[in-house]
Amino acid sequence: MRSSRGMALVAVSLLAGACLAGALAYPAHAAVDLGNVEIRNEGWRYNMTVIREQARTNDFKAQQYADYLVKYKINDDYVVAYAKAVAAKFGTPLPSENNRSAPAQDPILKGIEVSNSGWRYNMTIIREQARTSSFKAQQYADYLAKHKITDAYVVAYAKAVAAKFGTPMPSEPAASPNPPAATPAPAPTPTPAPAPTPNQPGSPTFVQDPILNGIEVHNAGWRYNMTIIREQARTSSFKAQQYAEYLAKHKITDAYVVAYAKALAAKFGTPLPSEPATSPQPEPPAAPPASAPTPTPPPAQTPNQPGSPTFVQDPILNGIEVSNSGWRYNLTVMKKLGEYSAERQATYEYWRDKNRVTDAYVDAYAAAVAQKYNPDDVGKDITVTRKPNFTVYRGFRYHGMPSLANCGLSTDIRILYHDELFGGASKNVPNVSHLKNKIVPDLLRRNVTYVMIDIEHWNAVTEMDKLITVVRTLKEGVRAAGNTRMQFGYYMLVPERNYLAPTMRGSRPDRWDAWMATNEQMRRLAAEVDVIFPSLYTPYENRQDWLTYARANIAEARKYNKPVIPVLWPQYHDTTPGIGTTYLPIKFWEIQMKEVYNISDSVVIWGSVAFQAKGWDNWDKTREWWPYTRKFAADYTNVPQNASCAD
Repeated sequence: MRSSRGMALVAVSLLAGACLAGALAYPAHAAVDLGNVEIRNEGWRYNMTVIREQARTNDFKAQQYADYLVKYKINDDYVVAYAKAVAAKFGTPLPSENNRSAPAQDPILKGIEVSNSGWRYNMTIIREQARTSSFKAQQYADYLAKHKITDAYVVAYAKAVAAKFGTPMPSEPAASPNPPAATPAPAPTPTPAPAPTPNQPGSPTFVQDPILNGIEVHNAGWRYNMTIIREQARTSSFKAQQYAEYLAKHKITDAYVVAYAKALAAKFGTPLPSEPATSPQPEPPAAPPASAPTPTPPPAQTPNQPGSPTFVQDPILNGIEVSNSGWRYNLTVMKKLGEYSAERQATYEYWRDKNRVTDAYVDAYAAAVAQKYNPDDVGKDITVTRKPNFTVYRGFRYHGMPSLANCGLSTDIRILYHDELFGGASKNVPNVSHLKNKIVPDLLRRNVTYVMIDIEHWNAVTEMDKLITVVRTLKEGVRAAGNTRMQFGYYMLVPERNYLAPTMRGSRPDRWDAWMATNEQMRRLAAEVDVIFPSLYTPYENRQDWLTYARANIAEARKYNKPVIPVLWPQYHDTTPGIGTTYLPIKFWEIQMKEVYNISDSVVIWGSVAFQAKGWDNWDKTREWWPYTRKFAADYTNVPQNASCAD
């Protein structure tokens, strides 16, 4: 249950579609009039043409294609017509009518299997993006070095993908590893002065700006995202650069984005865009001359240490407002993680140099954050009122752990780990015979209320049918024996555990949208279980971010209308560089227990892992988390606890 899969993964791609692909066959196509639709090699219509080709050899893409045809209220003839229009305009291949046989693969690939997913395929995408983005060009160069491959290898793979799936051929000549920086955004076109009051956003007579050409306005999609990035660009040099690049990419002006924002305000009641228009390049923080770096003042005098009431901000920061979010704060986190990982150190140095600051600047900002934000202040406002039926379940294991009888924790739960679920057979498919003949009898003998199934090596979306087979087999087995009270659920899978989507929602709305889409796909599995077991492990030290992550994951779990019992671990996740498996500060553990009590139905406490090693830790009842947990259980649960607690 400590697998890192999913702990820091970006949620799966939103794009999709298909019908039941394997051998997806298309009928003859009727002529379709696309009307005045602009033909582009991007956007959802273009994406549908790509998914259609992928659906020819991929069942998952076939199902996605079918779903998206329904969502967009179009048919296959429409997609084929659009693909032909794209081919006519941009010279891309025509849509496939029959499966094609692939030419011989380039020897440089050494006969590997070619897929339209995975890191090699992603490299072909980044290569194309690098042609117009300096950031993507740098990323492409970095990834070539990381994977120890050449541009010729990526070109060969792209051609193999094109041959197999009918996608566009790679651009020639090869992408330059360092294309010119994106053209700065032109001076914003002044927005026309507001018309008479009747045409203000919110007015029933509001008229859309002609610059938008009468398009439908949505509070989602790339145009909406541009209005968000525009606002963020007012205070972030990175977002300002991104905004300038996206203006160029989409071939629009600042006036266009302002008009779209006003149309949004009229339709959805969102805030009006800020005026005047954003500066495309906010000034970076002042850095000392390279020839004479300003050293951080020695921390000798106690009165100026973080936490002291007389603390004075380092002059290197120029008196800027200090926040525990944003790019400056992120640099302090990256620098800390870089102490434990050469790869993370390289990431830190890349972003430090990109933002044109020094180590001394980052250290000064970290000191100012420490002064302004006391970690123990987070969660001080969380109050707890006793409620009925909340239970703390014991799911942890330690070397030398006593029985813990009469200590206030329930053992009315069984965790089925993947090793015991397959009975020594292949773990690629459910071992139905083993489940029926070994696992079901064991469950009936134990007669617990909750069973948490821990299978982490299957993809919950693409291998969902396997997961459904397992839980159905177990439920049907115990129900057939007359046990109707035993409740089954999967650890972590429903909803997908995601830390980054909620904590980065403001800067990366795409992560959030993808997470929402994944959790929607999980509804079919959610319908098979009786209880939801979200994982709320702790990958980072930021307590406010943990609260954001916990609240969002529990809110997603509630959508399935089942009891919600999250899983906590009193140690930092073992993937956390430098501090992995160390025990949480007691104030942090207190926040987690109180918050989970308020927003869920019960809690499972899991553990343990020995410090920076594999295997269980040794039991130590003096560790702060344990006496606090005992007292919490005594105060807020109904499980018996008395002086004879065997701990």
